[in-house]
Amino acid sequence: MKYNYAICILALMTSYSCSNKVAEGSKEPATTVQVEEKMNEEVPSAPVLTSEPGTVFYDITIEEALEKAAKEGKMVLVDCHTSSCGPCQKMEEKVFLQEACGEYINQRFVPIMIDCEEERHAEFCKKNNVQIYPTYLILTPEGKKEGEIIGAEFDVDKFLDLFRTIMHEN
Repeated sequence: MKYNYAICILALMTSYSCSNKVAEGSKEPATTVQVEEKMNEEVPSAPVLTSEPGTVFYDITIEEALEKAAKEGKMVLVDCHTSSCGPCQKMEEKVFLQEACGEYINQRFVPIMIDCEEERHAEFCKKNNVQIYPTYLILTPEGKKEGEIIGAEFDVDKFLDLFRTIMHEN
């Protein structure tokens, strides 16, 4: 697969992105019933955070995503967000759950999410100059940045058009 090296940046109004760090809210611990239900579920080869028909985000490291992408002939999509980012949450609820988004992204990418407020992702976010949330990085299987989308776009067709531009599919 030949990769085209282009960067597409979407800079939207600040109401559609977050750049201020806010302390992460507390999360309720899982109940015993929820833990038992999870233990009874079938474990996929690569754990997922979400499911079809929307975008399937894998619960794997960046290194594992690069390896998986190389094996499958895909790129890696890194959703750089924070738990306190409203536009990030709205993207997850309104855009990534759409079937059209899932079909497009899962055919071409190994998508993962990283919380940029977590210390373990600090170096990656700094290296890739992630300062606004959400930021979507497209990486080759070798880890080279192919493109990025900065900010949120709540219209699924317009959002996917940004990917098509980066992937030179328009």
